[in-house]
Amino acid sequence: MNDAETAKQLSIAWTQVQPTVSGYINALVPDFHAAEDILQSVAEIVVRKFDDYDSSRPFLNWSLGIARNEVMHYRRSRARQRVLFDGELMDLLATAFVEQERDSKELRHAMTYCLGSLSGRPAEVFRLRYGEDLSVKGIAERLQTSASTVSVTLHRCREALRKCLSKRLGGGIWNV
Repeated sequence: MNDAETAKQLSIAWTQVQPTVSGYINALVPDFHAAEDILQSVAEIVVRKFDDYDSSRPFLNWSLGIARNEVMHYRRSRARQRVLFDGELMDLLATAFVEQERDSKELRHAMTYCLGSLSGRPAEVFRLRYGEDLSVKGIAERLQTSASTVSVTLHRCREALRKCLSKRLGGGIWNV
């Protein structure tokens, strides 16, 4: 793989995991500025050691391992301050962040699928309401219809999405 391909692969991978890594660090380090410094340090290490990354393992787990080490280093350097989390709790928190990321990806994929199932006028009404943030009255004016028709259409769209998400995600919170 050439340098451009490697840089592209690294850029895509880091962009996908950076919010989760940032959340993990912020959960462990209450000082905002210190957390930002640690995140930057993690990003530098990820770039520097990307050639050592085993692509058969999840990039998020690898990045969270680096973040854990950097948080531990930060805590050791401030040994006089009380420790808020021990290593075992940090590992549990990392696992929770990995699971949360997986769940949110699953929800995003399901939402994309279910939104794609809307078509015609309902899709347009839904897009205007949630994509352009128009009020019911604003949508009614734009589409030259009544506000009650828009409200009913939105209600039916939400109900269709709820049913679709329930089917795609296997029930859970969507079975209301």
